[in-house]
Amino acid sequence: MPKRSFEDTLYADSSEDSAVDDIGSDDTATDDEVLDYYYESVSRDASGKAVYTSTVVSAAVSASPSKPGASNPFGQPNAEGTWIYDFMDNDWAFPGQDLQAQSDVDDNDAPDSSESESEAETKSKREPYKPLKKWKEGYRWTWLNELLRVEGRGDHAGHPQCVCGHPHCKRGLAEVRCKDCDGCEGLAVECVVREHGRNPLHRLEKWNWDESCYEDVSLKTLGLRFYLGRELHPHRECPRPKRAPGKNFVVIDCKGLHDVDLYFCDCGRGPSFSTQLLRIKWLPSTGNLSRTASTFNVLRQYHLLSLESKCSMGEFYNSLARQTNNTGEAPATRYQEFINMTRIWRNLQMLKRAGRGHETDGIDQTPLGACALECPACPHPGKNLPPEWKDVAPEKRFLYALFLALDANFRMQRKDVSSETSDPDLGNGLAFFGEVTAYMAHLEKNWDQPQPHLRCARCG
Repeated sequence: MPKRSFEDTLYADSSEDSAVDDIGSDDTATDDEVLDYYYESVSRDASGKAVYTSTVVSAAVSASPSKPGASNPFGQPNAEGTWIYDFMDNDWAFPGQDLQAQSDVDDNDAPDSSESESEAETKSKREPYKPLKKWKEGYRWTWLNELLRVEGRGDHAGHPQCVCGHPHCKRGLAEVRCKDCDGCEGLAVECVVREHGRNPLHRLEKWNWDESCYEDVSLKTLGLRFYLGRELHPHRECPRPKRAPGKNFVVIDCKGLHDVDLYFCDCGRGPSFSTQLLRIKWLPSTGNLSRTASTFNVLRQYHLLSLESKCSMGEFYNSLARQTNNTGEAPATRYQEFINMTRIWRNLQMLKRAGRGHETDGIDQTPLGACALECPACPHPGKNLPPEWKDVAPEKRFLYALFLALDANFRMQRKDVSSETSDPDLGNGLAFFGEVTAYMAHLEKNWDQPQPHLRCARCG
């Protein structure tokens, strides 16, 4: 189609076969129709701004004083005679096109303004953007080389000395780096230990000069000691620290199992050892003198995964073990401890959400069923039913009926592996299941009660 002049566009007759009649008035073709019709005439300059070479679109932009471009605020053409319109500062966009998505598209995706009109008409208005195809053709080789660079020494290959810039740095060999900190620069051993005084769960790797590769190493091996009770001793360690019991204190985190050289505050001013762990968001496996703890993050992550992806405990724990060591050498086994900690975590979350932490009478006085979540759609008299719900007409009674479904759970027999004494239920009768003692007494009393014969709904 031949380009139209500014005057022809503004005063076009309504009988003409055009999608942009009377662009200068308010009750005319929409902006989307204008831009959709002349999409092939749009390109971008070096700064990424939309450049309109079509006379009609230029006229439409200049005739709309409420939409001046940020790069051309007065609606005048630039030095090349091209009208410029800035997308980001205004609300014009191509139909069905997201502004952010358009900003991510390379300049090559925009139609070439130098193409003839016949070629532009036969070409699709907007070719589908294929990110994987573009990545394969233009980025895959570069990204692969960057991955190899990250696994090696990178820029430190020719500069073996530490360049952390700390005033106490002794400029030792930059042979250790952290896999969890930003960047991949290497530091000296003493600098890494100093920088990770409050991050004992970060994973490190040390350069093997003989094998020319990085090997996993723990902060404990490098000499880091992690002291609790910092709120009581802000600028120094506790004067009477007590080392965690056992040879290894294992902390289970989202990134694996970590061996930590842990010291409790034992000067008499601090709380119990288990409370000290809870205050840094570590849940101990036992009440006192625990040798295992789990971070709140890993417990929350497993709780969500077990609900959303139906991930089993064994699969989740094995994934953590593989993150720690994926060569087949299993780390210290803490599977049973992790099971206990997840049960404790779920019970604490249930009590917290039921508001029991704010009750003065504590957990022991929790009424039976107080922690159960009531279905908001089920009828509850006095809560979500009108006062006259019993007096409704028979044809309306279904609105306030309670529908119950019964189903067998053939896996409940798995719970019959222990006793209430050795393995007590943490929420006995507090939620959906009844209290065990009362339930067993009910079965003992009514074990011979005859069951009603239910007829088939189809056979009668």
